[in-house]
Amino acid sequence: RDEGVTSRRKEIHFLPIAQRITYKVGLLMYNTVHGKIPCYLSNVIKKRQSKSVRLRVDGDSTLLENKIHGTTKVRLNATKRGLSIAGPEIWNSLPKSLRESESEALFKKYLKHHLFVKAYGCA
Repeated sequence: RDEGVTSRRKEIHFLPIAQRITYKVGLLMYNTVHGKIPCYLSNVIKKRQSKSVRLRVDGDSTLLENKIHGTTKVRLNATKRGLSIAGPEIWNSLPKSLRESESEALFKKYLKHHLFVKAYGCA
């Protein structure tokens, strides 16, 4: 029975719940990076700043600052799901080519395809 449901979901390009959540947060982060969201949300998310030591990632202007640094551990699952932590984590895990999409429509299309392949393992 599960195979029938999964194959039907593939046919209609229906993302599983975890990927749908990732899609929504990813879209919110895209709008954050491009300044299309209210300031009360954009104040929670910051672009990654270059450190005193030059790193390879310093050239990537699309990365966001993750609020978890070094040995700091987040103990509560609710805190891990907070926008200031989960948002940058999801955004930074996306391929750079996806993060650099020229328009929101293209970003949505490529993000859904990326998550679909990740969920079902096929193109």
